[in-house]
Amino acid sequence: MQDFDKQKNPLKSYSIGGLAFTASEEPHIVLGKQVDNGIVVNGLRHIINDDVKNHKKLCHTTSIYNFKLIINNMTLRCNNLASADLNDAMEKQRVSISQYATGRFISCFSHIDHESVPFWVLYGNDIKSKLFLVFNNFSTILSDVIHFDYCLLDGGTKAFFKSDEYFRTGNTNSQMVGQAFGLTKINEDFDTRNCVESIEMLDIEYLPVDHTAFTDDYSGETRLFTDNSPDASYIKIKKYQPECLGKQKTNPWDYEQETRILCCLHRQDFKEWQCLYLRLKEEIFRNLIIITSPWAEESLKNEVESIIQRSTLSYDIKSSIEIRNSSLKGTLNFDYLFDRR
Repeated sequence: MQDFDKQKNPLKSYSIGGLAFTASEEPHIVLGKQVDNGIVVNGLRHIINDDVKNHKKLCHTTSIYNFKLIINNMTLRCNNLASADLNDAMEKQRVSISQYATGRFISCFSHIDHESVPFWVLYGNDIKSKLFLVFNNFSTILSDVIHFDYCLLDGGTKAFFKSDEYFRTGNTNSQMVGQAFGLTKINEDFDTRNCVESIEMLDIEYLPVDHTAFTDDYSGETRLFTDNSPDASYIKIKKYQPECLGKQKTNPWDYEQETRILCCLHRQDFKEWQCLYLRLKEEIFRNLIIITSPWAEESLKNEVESIIQRSTLSYDIKSSIEIRNSSLKGTLNFDYLFDRR
């Protein structure tokens, strides 16, 4: 059981057999990952969907501005599911469990193997400075492309992945535990109010708009018996099943063929973090293909090349990156697609 500083973390939470419990005024259980789901490395659960492993490429549409941030900071932003600019609001609107969207953070890719007009038109801000990043599928070498000692929050504060060090730090720095016994605070550059419990890579499931998945009640009630006698007394406990959040969208969006990185927090009802930044290793950029917007000037390729050459990437990685013009360059009618009159 953990018992951190009550001012920062007024709830007590613990997990048994893959079930995450939170003690509050209303006793309830938040169902989490089962213990046999995925691989646990130093406390962090890695879950890779089998279908994801079969994709050759993972693509990401972005702006030149965000590409520069990715390369210079060596981070990948994962937005809070509750506050992310979702194109399909249905994916976070579930009966009784929408409040747990704040404990999930996503970064989105596509496993299409070609350019897509909707991606060029709808994603990535400035139409003429968009980039289509084509990565080799890194799902089977996740620890080779992402640092799992810690991630970052806005402002540069660090956040733990679930580990013994996370719990040790929380208890050592707690006013009620460590500080009460005069222990010296540790890891003060970390926000110990929560940690990332699992990182998952999955393909989005696309369902009909009228599917019951969007109308089912994901809560229920269970009983916690106090002893094993036939007339044992029990406590009624509300249970919630938020596992579907961030994993399903309606089928009008199935052209995206989305693969997603999903980070789930230890305390799933936590609301204080807006985004996480996964710290990248340079191997993720090996043999990266960068395709410039169909409407881009030639100067965009030069700008991308400059960003890469000025980065801290090794020569080996830099030389493996290829920059291409869009195969659609000169074939799409800009005025037809973007004239809003």
